[in-house]
Amino acid sequence: MCICSTLWTIYNVLHIFLFLTSFTLSYRLNNIKFNNVNGTKTFSNPSLIDRNNISSSSNFQLFDVLNHPAHENNNYSQHNENRLTYDNVLNDLKSQEVRVRFAPSPTGPLHIGSLRTYIYNYIFAKKNKGKLILRIDDTDSSRNNQDSLKDIFSSLNWIGLVWDEGVDRLNGDMYYQSNRKEIYKKFAQKLIDNNKAYYCFCRENIFTKFLSKIFKIKFNYKCKKCPKLSQNEIKTKLKNLKFIILLRSEGDDFDDFILVRRNGVSTYNFSSCVDDVLMNVTHIIRGSEHTNNLHKQEYLFNLLDYKCPKFVHLPLLHDEQKTKLSKRNPSSKDYTVKNLRLNGICRLPLINYLTFLGTRFISSNEIYEVADIIKMFSFDLLNNEPAVFDYKKLLHLNRKYINNLSIEEFKSEILNFQQFYNENKEPDEDEMNTSLIMDQLLEIYQKRLVTLRDYFNLVNSALGYNYENLTKNKDEELDSGFKEWLKFELNLIFEKSKNSVDLHANFANLVNEAMVSGKKNLKHLRFLLTGEEVGPSLIDLVWLVIL
Repeated sequence: MCICSTLWTIYNVLHIFLFLTSFTLSYRLNNIKFNNVNGTKTFSNPSLIDRNNISSSSNFQLFDVLNHPAHENNNYSQHNENRLTYDNVLNDLKSQEVRVRFAPSPTGPLHIGSLRTYIYNYIFAKKNKGKLILRIDDTDSSRNNQDSLKDIFSSLNWIGLVWDEGVDRLNGDMYYQSNRKEIYKKFAQKLIDNNKAYYCFCRENIFTKFLSKIFKIKFNYKCKKCPKLSQNEIKTKLKNLKFIILLRSEGDDFDDFILVRRNGVSTYNFSSCVDDVLMNVTHIIRGSEHTNNLHKQEYLFNLLDYKCPKFVHLPLLHDEQKTKLSKRNPSSKDYTVKNLRLNGICRLPLINYLTFLGTRFISSNEIYEVADIIKMFSFDLLNNEPAVFDYKKLLHLNRKYINNLSIEEFKSEILNFQQFYNENKEPDEDEMNTSLIMDQLLEIYQKRLVTLRDYFNLVNSALGYNYENLTKNKDEELDSGFKEWLKFELNLIFEKSKNSVDLHANFANLVNEAMVSGKKNLKHLRFLLTGEEVGPSLIDLVWLVIL
């Protein structure tokens, strides 16, 4: 009995091992053949991929498909003779409008890698007199949240590079994928009618589901039963069973990948391609993590009878530990656009830094206006390797930008930052007080700042220091007679000063009197008044006394 049990266990282990080996090998071979990888990801050059073998493009009107049932729409590819083709990224741009899209998912805060992709899409569209579309890929209802959606809009509006079409524009609701489910169903039905896709009623294999979830193994799948069902069998099963819609692949190029899930929601690849077709997207600029989707999407564009857009796959952004920046990576929290804003980073130095990161211009200390960046930039400038985000370099650019602002521009930046900070701060953090934003103080502190947040930190430090805590270790250095003299003089100044002009003049006299007695007393005077041993001119600091 014991021997039989042992043999049965060995049999099961071998069965599982062979099962895993066959599927893993199948996945590896498929990766090598169609994703151009050797068992691991490789990043494509940041160059444009032209697919001349894809059939000529079709001109879809965005809402036409909603107005025609699938069985009545006998020709999805209504060819337009005015729609021209091109061989490379810049060919025939005068005769065909360039249309690019940025399509974030509202499943987390916008991080700087995504913002960088948005910036590149904007630059490319403007450089070629094209259009930038903002689309929200929100089909994953289990992970979507409103806070993330608000964060995306807030971040993109703040950066100031305005999209031309999409959400918050004419017919903006139709640029949410969650509002376009019927469109995807009609396209899927058309593929079924043309024998390019089929219903699959098979139950998901529990074992493969477990392996996919736990070990992240992707299985190539071809249903052998459902593609052979008759129309009557399909009609009967549709009444009683849940189904998925699978693409009918040819040969061994692909598995029969899912177009529509059992819950009726379209997959990313399918919905994205349909939208790109309907929105006449000509170029897709995205991170190189999407390279693995490329060949499936090309295949779908071909089935939809649409000229495949040209692709730019951008090198990834890494943090200083060489880890990929991603909203799913907890360590990437500090690299969200919101967090950079809360830290007092300004928009123009951030645009400059992200645009030129990974190019020879990153070593430059120049800060260019957006119009100049558009003229300068080319994808040929980018390196192939992932770029490392250096926060210190960004701070350096931010400091230079702040120091070169006019007082009016600086005040505007400070006011906008203060409003954003107070609206988004943590509950246990203090608000930033508007009364601290005075022209006199702005002039005093502007040249000392690295970030906008530093302004409030420095002013609050000068105003809110604890005299007892700061002086208890300096009692031996601070002469008691000097402290008493200072207290007396300050009271006298406030008594005899009728206005701020008198106060400034009388305080200046006090400082000059302290200087006569030597630098040591001046140093002590600064410390007793501000809690700091270095800082702006003491005469200028009279405005802190007024506060």
